[in-house]
Amino acid sequence: MNNCRKPSININNLRVAAGGATILSVEKASLQGPGIVQLLGPNGAGKTTLLRAIAGLAPATGSVEVCGVVVTGNPEAAGRFVAYMPQDAPSKTSGFPVTPRELLNAALRLRGEEGNVESILEAVGLDKEYWDTPLDGLSGGSRQKVFLARTLLLRRPVILLDEPFSALDPQSRLRAAEIVAREAESALIVVSSHDPELLMDHTRLIVLLSGGRIVEAGTPSEVMRLEVLERVYGGLVVELGGHLHIREGH
Repeated sequence: MNNCRKPSININNLRVAAGGATILSVEKASLQGPGIVQLLGPNGAGKTTLLRAIAGLAPATGSVEVCGVVVTGNPEAAGRFVAYMPQDAPSKTSGFPVTPRELLNAALRLRGEEGNVESILEAVGLDKEYWDTPLDGLSGGSRQKVFLARTLLLRRPVILLDEPFSALDPQSRLRAAEIVAREAESALIVVSSHDPELLMDHTRLIVLLSGGRIVEAGTPSEVMRLEVLERVYGGLVVELGGHLHIREGH
């Protein structure tokens, strides 16, 4: 896996600024894999900014190391170890004539790599009738499956997923979650999601963000407690059937 024996992310004194204001500040964080790390926090908490910083896409100060290599502000260096699915990727396909099969094959060719695009498209649950349909002719849920497939196809030791299930129907969410959990057996997967329960049984660490800072990090049993979540979500946390749920729209 790209000379990465054990996938890891180590962050020290990371700062990301926009418009002269600091929007993300992480003094120290160490994420070790394989396994799933969930990023939780309300809108504007800094989840997307943190994922972008790990992918080398956010201009930043401080240090982000992936698999022991400094990737701060360097997407080319990060790309050796990181596959990143942005939250808005499925929406940026208007007037895009490329089909799912073509998109995935192009992703492999650009990196001089090989892979079975048909098997990954089938794994994420995209119906075969859509494999050769232009992306802008697909539903939002189908496009999300395509970009999840593209991200997993790259077989990187670190996988970053920003709201990968948001446009999927309930059955497709369960299927996608199963695929992500299976990939986490060999990769470090960092995922933000409005539905953390989908991956909770497979999650080894939860990082809770608020105001661009990490306010809590621990196991699900340590973080998924009403008194902890209410600190950042307030009344958006409800208890149903013995489980804590975060209401949509945060």
